[in-house]
Amino acid sequence: MGFTSHTAGMRRLLAQFHREDTGQSLVEYTLLITFGVCLVFGLVGFFHDAVAGITASTNSNLRAASSASDQGGR
Repeated sequence: MGFTSHTAGMRRLLAQFHREDTGQSLVEYTLLITFGVCLVFGLVGFFHDAVAGITASTNSNLRAASSASDQGGR
């Protein structure tokens, strides 16, 4: 009997904590997501030339492979 009342009291305490913590958690997660987005934009801006070179090279290789595939199939 004592265990059941202890469990119910613990559930009430956890529920109260969750209600009080919800707004704070939302703000913290929003700040983390905002920081992550800013970090990604900063890294993309910093490595723009390298990424552009890699994508151009990949695109060129894909076109060459597609062209060779089209010629080999005929």
